[in-house]
Amino acid sequence: MGKRAYEEWLEVMPSNHLMWGPDAHHVEGIYGATEFTRRCLAEALAEKVERGELREVDALPIGQQVMRDNALELFPQLKDRLWKHKGKLPPPSK
Repeated sequence: MGKRAYEEWLEVMPSNHLMWGPDAHHVEGIYGATEFTRRCLAEALAEKVERGELREVDALPIGQQVMRDNALELFPQLKDRLWKHKGKLPPPSK
C-alpha cells in the first residue's frame, strides 16, 4: 500500500472510514510500516493541498484521524492505555 492507495481512498470515502494498523509482530516491522504509511499519507494529503483540493488546516486533522483517532473511536478501551491521553509521562524504562 502506498501513496496512490491513499489518494484513491481519500477520493471515494470519508476520512473517518480510513484506519491504519501494521501487520507485523516485531517492533522493527511496526516502526517501519508506521513510518512508510505516515510518509505516504502525508504525501497524498500534501498533493491535495498543492492542487487546491484541500486546505492545509483540514489536511492535518485527516492525517491524525487516519493514523490514530479512528482506531481510538473504534476501540475506546485503548484510550485508557495511552500515557499521552492521561496527560502523564510514561513510566521510566528499566
